[in-house]
Amino acid sequence: MKKISLSLLAAILIIICFTGCGDKDVFSFVNKTVVVDKPGGLANALILTNLGGINSLKISGKIDTRDFKTIRDHMSELNELDLSDVTIEAYKGYEGTGGIEIYEYQANSIPNYAFYNPITITSLTSLSKITFPQNIKVIGASAFVGCTGLKSLNLPAELKNIGNRCFTRCSGLTDKVIIPTKVDTIGYSAFAFCSALTSVQLSDSLLFIGESAFNSCTALAGTLYLTSKLITINDGAFENCSSLTAINISTSLSSLGNAVFKDCVCPINVVSDNPNFSSINGVLFDYFQTTLKYCPTSKTGSFEIPSTVNSIDYAAFSNCNKLTSIIIPASVNFIYDYAFSNCTGLSGTFSLPNSVSYFGYFVFKGCTGITNFNVATDNPYFTSIDGVLFDVGQTTLKQMPPAKTGSFSIPETVGTIDFGAFMDCTGLTSINIPSSVTTIGESAFMNCTGLNSINIPASVTSISSHAFVNCNGLTSIYEYSTMPIQFIVDNRTESWSVFYNVNLKTCRLYIPAGTKGAYQQASQWKDFANIIEM
Repeated sequence: MKKISLSLLAAILIIICFTGCGDKDVFSFVNKTVVVDKPGGLANALILTNLGGINSLKISGKIDTRDFKTIRDHMSELNELDLSDVTIEAYKGYEGTGGIEIYEYQANSIPNYAFYNPITITSLTSLSKITFPQNIKVIGASAFVGCTGLKSLNLPAELKNIGNRCFTRCSGLTDKVIIPTKVDTIGYSAFAFCSALTSVQLSDSLLFIGESAFNSCTALAGTLYLTSKLITINDGAFENCSSLTAINISTSLSSLGNAVFKDCVCPINVVSDNPNFSSINGVLFDYFQTTLKYCPTSKTGSFEIPSTVNSIDYAAFSNCNKLTSIIIPASVNFIYDYAFSNCTGLSGTFSLPNSVSYFGYFVFKGCTGITNFNVATDNPYFTSIDGVLFDVGQTTLKQMPPAKTGSFSIPETVGTIDFGAFMDCTGLTSINIPSSVTTIGESAFMNCTGLNSINIPASVTSISSHAFVNCNGLTSIYEYSTMPIQFIVDNRTESWSVFYNVNLKTCRLYIPAGTKGAYQQASQWKDFANIIEM
């Protein structure tokens, strides 16, 4: 009887202890330490634990990518993770962090997608601190994408490679990141959009920085020192790092991609013994100053390009909106894409010398103050008529001055409306396209918000992507082809978003008689609510 009473009392005490506790509380351990004897065994080692309630976890033993998957997908409240006593083993299979396909995961590596699920597109945002194993050589691609709770990183001394997109959008990172001395590669977008990161110290062994590696690290401040062994920096690596006060380039740098420092305010300083690049008053050139690569957005007033220059590089003056004029010397042959994009301080007439033989796409995108282009009369490649830029034969309309207003009739010599030719011409209300035109290029009329009507003659056989994007003032489009134009890109795939942000419910599409059925079936044309036969 006494034995039965004690058992009953114990049962009552257990019930009392658990009364009012939710399922999460019963087996929850805020802080947990676990030994994993066999890789892939973390879930079994914590079989009696509510994984969703773990706040702090220290693991020792051997783990692999399957254990990272357990952490990522089941420990939604995890704040601190200590892997200092862990050995990460290799694994090949479909049960890892990479998804349902068979992947091969390296030993001594934080696996790809360790804390970012590429299927559900979710991240372990609760994670604020991680202690790495000291023998880690690689942090895999997309390992910490979107882990916005991370505040600091203490990267292991043996680390050699920081993978692609590794810490992308870790917007909570604020403390200085020190890249360990053995790291030679930082992958593309590795720290992109880490918008609170204030300081980074690059490794002395660093050889390669990938595309957009630090793109939009807008809080990154002070002087950025590009270390002495660095050879290659790819496109947009430090684009929009707008708080930097200076960038110092050392002797070794030999390869620099497009728009590496686009939208940076600060000057570039190149050491005098670098054999590939040079700088003058903070402006970056190649060594012989034949290519102007970057002008700081802090430059003001008038800027005269040196007479040694023959190329203005991709986006070289992008967002230099404090410049009021740019003087191009007769030495310049090539002006590349986006060279003067968003230079909103430029106004009036923009002059091009007789030497310019190549003119890229979207060169004056967003230059809303330019009213006229003036091409030297003896230029053998380009000409200007009434302030509009054409090729010399007037078969391609290259660029309409963005400040033009009212109505405009394209000359009947024109066969091609070039990429972005009318982009940002918000003051134009109508454009007449003649029957000589066969091709409308990408983004040709993008952001022509004042445009209320346009005709597309039957001669037009090609309209590229984004051609009429944001033409939200359009009330009527007159399309004269008896067969709906198939929107194409590179003659291979269908163009997309040709009419994005055009009001397809109210804009009337007028088409030839007897063709309504075809247009109602045709891609993108069928999206117009009012298709009217003429």
